[in-house]
Parts: sequence; structure tokens; C-alpha cells
Amino acid sequence: MEEVQDSLGDAGICLLDYYLPELQRGLINKCSVFYGTRMHSNIFAITQNTPVVAIKYQHETQGVMEMCGLGDYFVDIADFTAGELYEKILIALNNREAISELLKKINREFMKTRKAIKEDIRACLGTIK
Repeated sequence: MEEVQDSLGDAGICLLDYYLPELQRGLINKCSVFYGTRMHSNIFAITQNTPVVAIKYQHETQGVMEMCGLGDYFVDIADFTAGELYEKILIALNNREAISELLKKINREFMKTRKAIKEDIRACLGTIK
């Protein structure tokens, strides 16, 4: 990641230290575009409606990105270049509003589903004596 930071210069900031999840989400919320290797950090970006470019090192990364309609916004850690990452970040910046709207829709649907699941669990627990 230090090599990526050097290649991107002032165009990006790599957070190499550990941050509490609440602080990570707050920092990510302030980003125009987020790029990350850790799937949970990428998910934080998705939950903050922040466009994300994922650096895939596990198959799950690609799956989550594709499920969210962001299949064009990841690079494979095994063979990406800083130039490729930079290009995808620029594309995400240019499509920032559309991506943010897509993520807002996904997050609204997730919250509806989460609420329904909680209600189902409460109903099931209410039948247990």
C-alpha cells in the first residue's frame, strides 16, 4: 500500500494504521471515493454511500462488488498497477453521484430487509415458552 500511496501522490491517502470501526466509517464518509483492500472497510464505504474501488485479494470482494452493482470498480491484487487503480478511481469520481444514489437505494433495501428479519425473529421468539 505504501507503493500505491507513492504512485498516487496527493491524489489519495492510504490509512496504514488501525482505526476503530466508528472512526473508519466517519473518515470514509468524508471521502469522494474510497479504495481499499479490506472487505469490511469497503463495506463501510458502501454503507456510507461513498463510491468504492476495491482491491480484490479474495473472491468475496468481487462477489460483494458485483452484488452491489459495482462490478466495474475493483482491481485484482495479484496483477493490478497503480495506473489501473488510479483510472478506476477517476471513473468512480466522474460517476460519483450515480454511484452514491445506487448505494443509497441498496442501503434503504438492506434496512427494510433487516427490519423484517428482526420482526420475524421477535415473532418466533414470542412463540417459545
